Amino acid sequence: MPHSEVVTHGHLRSLECSMNFFSDNELHTLKNSEFLHIKNKVLDKIRNKLSETGQKLVKEIKSDFPDIHKRFSRESPKVSKGENYHGLPYMVLDYPRFFEKGYTFSFRITFLWGHYLNCSLHVEGNMIDIHSMEKRWATISKQQVYVCIHSSPWEHYLTDPYFKLSSSMDVNEFKDHFEKNHFIKIASRLEFDQMKNLPDLAIGEFKSLLQFLEPNLPE
Repeated sequence: MPHSEVVTHGHLRSLECSMNFFSDNELHTLKNSEFLHIKNKVLDKIRNKLSETGQKLVKEIKSDFPDIHKRFSRESPKVSKGENYHGLPYMVLDYPRFFEKGYTFSFRITFLWGHYLNCSLHVEGNMIDIHSMEKRWATISKQQVYVCIHSSPWEHYLTDPYFKLSSSMDVNEFKDHFEKNHFIKIASRLEFDQMKNLPDLAIGEFKSLLQFLEPNLPE
């Protein structure tokens, strides 16, 4: 076989391997520059709405929950973001955001790309009156709130193995989780098409979740 034919054959094989490096879907995405422009615009809108929501929370909590404002509002609302929560972008608003050794009191709104908004109240430490919550479990279990069942409070997907609906838990499972992990985190879900009204909805979710926990506030 002539040398030129060998080179040509090798070149064709190289081209074939190159063409198969990306799937059709990957190539389509790679060539779609408009997607990233839209993504950045969407994330800017979400950041602005979360910032607006944070200011609304400051005003409402100061007015309606002065004890909580006094003890847990030393830090201003914080919006943070990342690109790799289980492989997808996310954005978070924290307020109030009280994190000290032995105590946590945090209301967090988490935007999860491709999913929903998670509104959660995370309480840890001696502020939790587990016996009072046991007495009120029948009421809590009827409200269809999500309860964290994971050992880490930093998971946000409202599905097993991270969360369960309160209606599908019994009080012993709830109590066992607290005794093992020393925190309670309950959450609700909002959809993306509710984003326009997020500031008002967030206030409602905060009040709703707070009534279930009713923490003992430290002096």
